[in-house]
Amino acid sequence: MATIKLIQRPDLVKKADGNPTTIYAAYCYKEITKRFNTGEKVENAYWSEKDQQVKLSYVKAKGKEHEKERERFRRNINSNILKFKSTLEDIISKAHYSGIEPTHAYVEEQLKLIEFKEPEEEKKDFYALYDQYLEENKNKKAKGTLTQQRGTLNHIRNFEKAKKYKITLESIDLNFYSKFTDYLISHEHQAPNTIGKHIKHIKAFLNDLTDKGINTNVTYKSKKFKKTSVPTHFTYLTQQELDILFTFDLSNKPKLDRTRDLFVFECVTGLRYSDIENLKAVNIKKKNQ
Repeated sequence: MATIKLIQRPDLVKKADGNPTTIYAAYCYKEITKRFNTGEKVENAYWSEKDQQVKLSYVKAKGKEHEKERERFRRNINSNILKFKSTLEDIISKAHYSGIEPTHAYVEEQLKLIEFKEPEEEKKDFYALYDQYLEENKNKKAKGTLTQQRGTLNHIRNFEKAKKYKITLESIDLNFYSKFTDYLISHEHQAPNTIGKHIKHIKAFLNDLTDKGINTNVTYKSKKFKKTSVPTHFTYLTQQELDILFTFDLSNKPKLDRTRDLFVFECVTGLRYSDIENLKAVNIKKKNQ
């Protein structure tokens, strides 16, 4: 009896170390199993072996901020793998009807004749692809970089809503570049270097899609679609100015006195206020220790 089951390979799950792992359709015929790649991946933690689908917990894994995108992504995966399984079942059913033995070789041959493609509007949905891009890089890039890239995506969403500019892979052109940068300046009041970072993140995302063959619009590679930047000038206090500030008498203003001490401490150590907030006694050691 022929059976088909959607699975993930335990050996690949172990090697993936928490990263997305391929979902296979395991076709068992005459007690021999052959695995067919469905073309979909998901982290093993979110794969239900019992239900043979991506768990609902995948949607809530990263909080409520992007639940809609993650639910859409989950539905797409489940829909695609069920479609793949259904196609295998159709091949086997038609083979039986025609008096053909549905061997592994026959099924594989028939499968190659079929093109598995998501609907174009789903396949090239900008936000779903960007969200998938972030998922794929969550263990490859620094947390700060991922936060910045997520921030860029949020600005694009806000821009689309404010300017009624439909965001698709095809619409990321020089017109988008001009309108988006103008929006960041006039509405978000962002500096050139910050805007440059957003453009850098967009170009990195599109480069990834282009390398995968998903994106064919390469307008972003134009010299006019450039990362803006201006020289940064750092202003700092001299040691003499710090000494004057430190010795200034603020004993009658305790709040300002403490604020001044913290400011001087930041200047001397180079620590940010958020770092100082997290300092504990164990972090402070004598010089000879």
